[in-house]
Amino acid sequence: MFVAPVIEEAKREYANAGLDCGDGLLPPADKGALDALSESLGMPLPRELCEVYLLHGGQVYIEPGITGLFGEHRLHTPEEVVERYRMFAEFSRPAACVSTGPG
Repeated sequence: MFVAPVIEEAKREYANAGLDCGDGLLPPADKGALDALSESLGMPLPRELCEVYLLHGGQVYIEPGITGLFGEHRLHTPEEVVERYRMFAEFSRPAACVSTGPG
């Protein structure tokens, strides 16, 4: 695993600097959650993303102004990614053309 040492080092460095960016990390995601995410997105997940989720399955909500482990954004759970993907897909569909008749 290449990702694990990098994440562990980042958490150590944040803690040594007195930052709480690594707080609220969740336990590992299970394989079923990763399979569901891959299926919902319609593509295989990158190996590195799977490695991240097998270390931490997400991060609790972070108040505005506080950074998460990955900078300004927290690590969303696989389920949250699916939810946001579906919301984005729903709102990004082109609107149906409605005919108002001869005009």
